[in-house]
Amino acid sequence: MHECGDKAGIVQTGRDRNLSGISPVGAFFYEQTVRAAMESTSRGALGKALAIYTAGEDYAKDSEALKLFEQASAEGNAKADYYLGQMYEKAQGTEQDFDKAFECYSKAADAGDSDAVFSIGLQHYYGHHVPQSYREALRWFMKAAEMGNAKGWFNAGVMYEQGLGTDSDIRKAIDCYTRSSELGYDKADYNLGMLYRTGKGVEKDDAEAFRWFMKAAELGMTKGIFNVGLSYYRGQGVPQSDSEAMKWFMKGAELGHTKSENMVKILRNQHKIISIGLS
Repeated sequence: MHECGDKAGIVQTGRDRNLSGISPVGAFFYEQTVRAAMESTSRGALGKALAIYTAGEDYAKDSEALKLFEQASAEGNAKADYYLGQMYEKAQGTEQDFDKAFECYSKAADAGDSDAVFSIGLQHYYGHHVPQSYREALRWFMKAAEMGNAKGWFNAGVMYEQGLGTDSDIRKAIDCYTRSSELGYDKADYNLGMLYRTGKGVEKDDAEAFRWFMKAAELGMTKGIFNVGLSYYRGQGVPQSDSEAMKWFMKGAELGHTKSENMVKILRNQHKIISIGLS
């Protein structure tokens, strides 16, 4: 009746969107990066830029931020080069320019910025400035991953799972997703849950799937929340419980998740019918 949903696909930089343009997730990582940068350079150009940078929500503010990022770049700040790459790539406060974006990412990557390394992987994935190549994308994602980048591990996992730029290898995908999960990335938890729920490349295990969905749910991921509710509704990996299912569906509904909203209506209607039958 209701499916668990598709796995999360390749993620981008900044405020994540997958290939289908699903609503942003991963704000935790974005805010964490910004906070760390501002704390380390609160009086410098980078800190001032981050204080007004809106990531595309306000063109005028981003134009001012661009000038400050350029100042910080001139002072040798690699993170500023990374943000300049973001702004040129996504037309934030300036015209879109993939060549300039790639130049900025390359400069930051050479200085050891893992987000920039990850972004170069995306350039190869989409064929921006460079010839499209899944193999090269995977190489750069793995390079970012080995620098401790959660999204790098995640995207490498997606590519191993789907066989993009390499042979499909579920064991390697699981390893990459697990490493991403260890760094707190909710999409990795969700994809692990989906692998165990569907039995793709692994023995089907509803209890293990539930454990990963719960982990994603606890990080606030709506698909994780929905699948925790669905597990209780169906009795998959946990004892069947309409009350627990309702609790989780309502959490998802409060976050605007359409499938959760629909399940709240279904459960309320089912219990209304039952109560009428008993009266």
